[in-house]
Amino acid sequence: MRFELTIIIHACISGCETFALSYFFSRFLARKHKARFVYILLYLFYFAINLSLVLIVKNVWVRGIFGILFPFAASLLMYSGKIAKRVFFAELILIFNLMAEPFITVLIAWLTGHVFPEVPAGDLMYFVAAGACTILYLLAIGIVTYLGKPETETTAITTRQYVVLCVMIGLCLFISYIDLLLIFRSGITIVFIHVVLELCIYSLPIFVFVVLRRFQDHAYIETRAKILQSQLSQNEKQFELMEAHQAEFRKQKHDFVGQLMMMEVMTKNLSNPELNDYLNNYKESAGVILEKTITGLTSIDTVVAIKKNLAERQKITFELHVPTISEIVINPVHLNNILINALDNAIEACVALPDGRQKHIELGLKTEGGYLFIKVTNTSLPVLVESDRFPETTKKDKASHGIGLVSISESVRKYNGIMSIDYSDGIFKLLIRMNNHILDDPLASC
Repeated sequence: MRFELTIIIHACISGCETFALSYFFSRFLARKHKARFVYILLYLFYFAINLSLVLIVKNVWVRGIFGILFPFAASLLMYSGKIAKRVFFAELILIFNLMAEPFITVLIAWLTGHVFPEVPAGDLMYFVAAGACTILYLLAIGIVTYLGKPETETTAITTRQYVVLCVMIGLCLFISYIDLLLIFRSGITIVFIHVVLELCIYSLPIFVFVVLRRFQDHAYIETRAKILQSQLSQNEKQFELMEAHQAEFRKQKHDFVGQLMMMEVMTKNLSNPELNDYLNNYKESAGVILEKTITGLTSIDTVVAIKKNLAERQKITFELHVPTISEIVINPVHLNNILINALDNAIEACVALPDGRQKHIELGLKTEGGYLFIKVTNTSLPVLVESDRFPETTKKDKASHGIGLVSISESVRKYNGIMSIDYSDGIFKLLIRMNNHILDDPLASC
């Protein structure tokens, strides 16, 4: 076979393997570096070394060692997240590559009538086998990526479960090699049953990935149940606060009637200077009450007023920015859930700051172009913000806490909204944009 054609074929095979590896990792692992060119250079390096080893180094073991080490090194050094998770996905992509070759070799031995150890590795047969292995490798990667990446980190599974999955993948590889060893030592001609057996063994990692999805679904159900329980608890507290707020209004109404009676007495006594001073003072106190009117929705205004009062009692400055607010038609329960969780998190972050540090919260609300925009910023201790997960709670009881942002994202998702979080220079930012409309699906409000 011509040398130029050999290089082209090897380049195509190496390119397909590089594409599969980079696509697979980008789907399931979070990048450690923001710059995209870093990963372009990384996989160009993999392509160049892989192609060079195939063309120059005849020792199969050397090429195999590089093919084994690179996925693990890339996943551990260039990506973030749980170590067990990164190891599992590196192991999964590796096993697809390793198990494609023996399966194709058994298939070719069966089709050509050769004994397994005598399968020729000459020019044409070698390239047919290498190309078929690459196609099978791409097919496996396509299947598992088609099954999908978790939509949110609520589907994250535990480190222990990833360790179990890693052991399962190791068992798949062990079974494959034992089977090949038996076939190799027997020296018999490959028959159809051997092909079927190798196909079943090759399919085992895909079933392991299906197990991963079941783990994720189970974790999602558990997290969802915690969120619903948290929302129920928050709604109960909210209704209690609403009742207290309504009691305050009834008291204000009673006091207002008394004040009017006093004004009437003063007017009858023609005590005009005193009346003017009294009205001015009462106007100032009434202004404090009217200041709580923000959105026009009593429940929302109550939540903001209560959280503002709570923050100020903790010696936290609270700024409210409401430049343009038109009619808000979002379900108050969902909007309250967002504001309660966001402001509670902000207050907790400020309280955690040491004495002497600035403690400040800003809440911004704006309606524009059919959207409601929410911005919550607060001073905070350093927070690790990753692209594929929410920051972990700093509380000891992690099972009962740390789902505030998850709960917010659930409410935002109902309105096809987007949410982003960021931390820089001691400031934590939460930005939300959601459609300002009534839900079409009544079940979505559950």
